[in-house]
Amino acid sequence: MFRRLHAQFVFINLMVIACVFSVLALGSYWFLRTHFTEKAAFFSERMVEDAERGRLPPQMHGGEQPPPPPRPMEVYLGLVDAKGGLVGPPMDPWARAIPNVEEITTLAVAQKTGQGFVEWKGTEYFFFRKNLEDRSDYILMVQNFEHDNEILRNLMLALLGAGLACMALSLLGNIYWGRQAVEPVRQAWEQQRDFLADASHELRTPLTVILTNLSLLRDEPDSQRHGRQRWLENMEEEIHYMSDLVDGLLFLARSDAKQKVLNCRPFLLSETIAGLVAAFRPLARGKKVELRLCCKEDIWLDGDETRMRQVAENLLNNALRHTPEGGRIELAINRQDTKITLTVADTGEGISAENLPFVFHRFYQGDPSRSRGKGGLGLAIVKSIVENHSGQVSVSSRVGEGSEFLICLPALLKENVGE
Repeated sequence: MFRRLHAQFVFINLMVIACVFSVLALGSYWFLRTHFTEKAAFFSERMVEDAERGRLPPQMHGGEQPPPPPRPMEVYLGLVDAKGGLVGPPMDPWARAIPNVEEITTLAVAQKTGQGFVEWKGTEYFFFRKNLEDRSDYILMVQNFEHDNEILRNLMLALLGAGLACMALSLLGNIYWGRQAVEPVRQAWEQQRDFLADASHELRTPLTVILTNLSLLRDEPDSQRHGRQRWLENMEEEIHYMSDLVDGLLFLARSDAKQKVLNCRPFLLSETIAGLVAAFRPLARGKKVELRLCCKEDIWLDGDETRMRQVAENLLNNALRHTPEGGRIELAINRQDTKITLTVADTGEGISAENLPFVFHRFYQGDPSRSRGKGGLGLAIVKSIVENHSGQVSVSSRVGEGSEFLICLPALLKENVGE
């Protein structure tokens, strides 16, 4: 589908360029043709008027005076009768002779117009005639128009060559840039396709568990009621999982739509994180994992306290889930001028280099950190919340050594605290 879209993109661009060059070529041809015709008409009219008033130089004899320079084109100027026959010699003796002038004058007279074009054996001629007062003869001027036509042909060939060269360059450029333009569309399409497939998979599992437990409850005899509590707990757990998954999807959808997803106000970030770490300490002790908090000062943030707590909770959950017994998790908060850094580092199993660029993708399953704990949305939600706070999140990791998540946020100026 995207290959065809790319081909259509390239074809449309080439057609646009071809149309632009066609309009340019036709416009240039029409403009120059009109200009050359007007120039020929003006020249012919002046020559006819000079001939009518006797201003043309007479033919010289015996070198009485130096001759004028020859005309740059083939020209005939003379008298013709009503049938196109020549009457007397040419009135401009210095003009270059036109071959077969009798046939050409006959064609010109047959046109019944004061000026125009005639063609003789593939050569185009421009003519201009003027009736003589009280006479049936004409003063007729005919000039070879092939010199101007050659200029027009050379212009059209130059434009054609330039057009073909531009189209060839445009084809190469469109192939490359068209692929670059289509690539985001292709990625968005694949992400949407993967999103639908993964969301369906994530929702199908808890629904299957719930349906199975309901079937067991329905088929269980009244004498075995003691087992129902376990099945009800299973259903409740899966319902909570589905609720978290739907809430995460809703948050990401609103964030993608640029809707307001934060309720920002100044709050003490260090205090919020300290309370969250205190809640995680029993879980860490249960897994025999050391949990440290490093924060040496009160740090304020203008943001959504609930969402920032969710960021830290997701990162701590992720670290605790993948840190083995005897490992260590360290959470540090620091302020550097106008920047706040929040770091969550662990000594867990780590993330492979090939999976590292994709850990913040939704439902990405290649990374062990994207397991069922939050439906594959935990780190995607972290990234979205941080970016909505005008911050950045990054990760570094080595397999077998652990991972470190770094969050950078704009700090709240001290003079704005409490406003």
